[in-house]
Amino acid sequence: MPRTAFYTSKPTATPKSIEQDLALLLWGLQMLADHASTVAQETRAMPVAIRPEVVDLLIVDEVDGLLWESLEVLRDLSDRSRLGLVLLGRPRSAERLVKLSALSSRAGVLHAFAALGKQDTRTLLEQQVQRLGLPVEDEAVEMVVQKTQGNLQVMFLVCCHLDYLLSRYGVFTVTKDVVGEAMDRLFTQRNVQRLREKR
Repeated sequence: MPRTAFYTSKPTATPKSIEQDLALLLWGLQMLADHASTVAQETRAMPVAIRPEVVDLLIVDEVDGLLWESLEVLRDLSDRSRLGLVLLGRPRSAERLVKLSALSSRAGVLHAFAALGKQDTRTLLEQQVQRLGLPVEDEAVEMVVQKTQGNLQVMFLVCCHLDYLLSRYGVFTVTKDVVGEAMDRLFTQRNVQRLREKR
């Protein structure tokens, strides 16, 4: 049963739209839980209130860009529904949250995530490539491990490129050259500099 909700706000989100998005997200999870529990039973009316036993945890990503009022919406939701609340952001967002005492007083743990180790990076990449149904060479895995240095965002972008190639050309073998091409397409300072030099 889904008991965790994950939410990322749009860049143009207002506190009101965030409140509506979260209500729909939690309501949708509740509907899934209710439907799953009544599959073999007769249909019953769906309750309107969000029951705490349905959703335990709300994870909100990219809190760096949220307005103060939007953070207050999260605090209010956490207080009223007794949800566990996890806020993900860059290190500077912690300093910002400390200034909002109503929210920071409810934070139990502050944790900084380090980059993945080599073995974890390799395992995650192999799982993602396997999910796409693509054969992968050992040299390609080594190159991703070396180039991404455990950065999940870079790994995600490389996997997005592989997914794009799969949809465009069909099944292919992930080689060192394919990974190199994916890395060259990332919008990094190094790649921008290389494009300028080519001109």
